[in-house]
Amino acid sequence: MRADLQLVSRALMALMYCSVPGFVAAEMSVGGQVSVSTDHIFRGVSQTMSGAALEVEVDVEFENGWYGYAWGANVDYTDSLTPDDGADIEIDYGVGYVFAVNDDVTLGLEAVAYTFPGTKDGYDYNYEELLACMTIHDQHSLTVGFSDNVFGSAADGTFYALNSGLELSDEISLGIEIGHYDLSDSYATAYSYAALSVAGELRSVDWQLSYITTTDEDQEIFYDSTIKDRFMLELSMSF
Repeated sequence: MRADLQLVSRALMALMYCSVPGFVAAEMSVGGQVSVSTDHIFRGVSQTMSGAALEVEVDVEFENGWYGYAWGANVDYTDSLTPDDGADIEIDYGVGYVFAVNDDVTLGLEAVAYTFPGTKDGYDYNYEELLACMTIHDQHSLTVGFSDNVFGSAADGTFYALNSGLELSDEISLGIEIGHYDLSDSYATAYSYAALSVAGELRSVDWQLSYITTTDEDQEIFYDSTIKDRFMLELSMSF
């Protein structure tokens, strides 16, 4: 099954790359974002042992719906009592395609590779994932993701998330995300999480304050310090 997912992911990436020469002649935009945050949260769980994070993203978008990106951040998966795994950096590479079904509904498909350069022998967290997303009115979305090698475990992981946003004013918005991560094949459990956020812009800096909570099942997989309920503040600038 893992080979099948890698084949699909690579086929999607190859399709984009083979088409890029034609895209470049048309409309293409390049941009990115630099962010600092009090924590690095991924699907409800801290990736930095509850420490601060620096994130950088560079993305390319084409007018016909194709896009690609590279994203990086610091990570920390071991506490002071656990042998160091050497994982200090995460770098993700993604490619995807988005298209409008009608004026209200947008569909998207994305292939992403999560990589952790520098890990020591005996540790391999690298894996690939396919994500499908449906967005309604640019405010509400349903995302489903699947990996057959989640966290480098050589086993399946399936992810579901509902997101909804509400514009309170021209400067302030509210957001909510409810997710469920089924890791029963890889880690014999599944957990859910919820995140409530308020976001805005102050001059040229975007800010977001979030409150994240998870269900107790994740205690079977992660350190207690990485899954406790918490607030997270993120500041970001686009370029």
